[in-house]
Amino acid sequence: MSDGAESSLLNDITAVVVTFNSAHCVASLVKTLRSFPHIVIVDNASSDGCIAALKTQLPQARIFQNNHNLGFGAANNIGLSLSSSIYTLLLNPDCSLDVEAIALLKTWLQKGASVAVPQLLNPTGIAWSPEANYRPSEFSWRTRASFAEGALCVEFACAACWLAHTSALRSVGGFDDRFFLYYEDDDLCIRLRRANHEIVVEPSAHAQHISGGSTTPSLKSLWARSLHMARSKVLLSALHQGARAAFMRRLGLLAEGLLGVLLKPFALDWRGMVRSAGRFMGAFTAPWFSKNHTPKNIF
Repeated sequence: MSDGAESSLLNDITAVVVTFNSAHCVASLVKTLRSFPHIVIVDNASSDGCIAALKTQLPQARIFQNNHNLGFGAANNIGLSLSSSIYTLLLNPDCSLDVEAIALLKTWLQKGASVAVPQLLNPTGIAWSPEANYRPSEFSWRTRASFAEGALCVEFACAACWLAHTSALRSVGGFDDRFFLYYEDDDLCIRLRRANHEIVVEPSAHAQHISGGSTTPSLKSLWARSLHMARSKVLLSALHQGARAAFMRRLGLLAEGLLGVLLKPFALDWRGMVRSAGRFMGAFTAPWFSKNHTPKNIF
């Protein structure tokens, strides 16, 4: 793609990235975003020097630094509030794609879709299973759907990489910041679909995604991810399926977590034990919410 065509393609897109100790992602992030004229980076109080590196290597970026970790959704909402473009690219730090993929996604927005997403690939270039990327039915978490052979509308698409109409995301209130981490994109997809916004998967557009790779791996981050994943599952069920469904999901996660804490040490699986303990605590501490869903609208 020529420089002129690339500039025309990207001029009405703002890339929004949320970072949290993401120094190991800087090189690929810079490679993806260096041609973007409009970039907003919202940092959740990183301590690994990633922001200093990004300031140097992406001088056109507008950087907003939080003094504590607000969570993924709340930080993305800050980025959305700072976007002045027609389109917004929501991009995880551990996700990368080229301008040709962006061009394919943008075509769908110009045709009337509100959100367009690529096929996510793992670091070796193999597509993630559909259930990790998109689902035809929102609560079919264990779906075994086939890979998309052509563009299709879905009820859920992973927000690791979304090209979206900025106005569409704002019209439904953006992310619900009651989700600190995980399933905030499930919740947002539900509200977008209820407002008759189309979410389109374009499988010929590819983006590499290191699942769970936005922060430096450690037992501490494993505990936190496991805790928030369990907590958010209960919250999503409470908001959109009702109290009974949330209660049953909480019980299942508590039992799964407790069983893992008791049995994993016998197999010397310490990471598994930490993961199980995190799930148990996440399910135990998840608050209850009514089925009525009225997220705070910051736009």
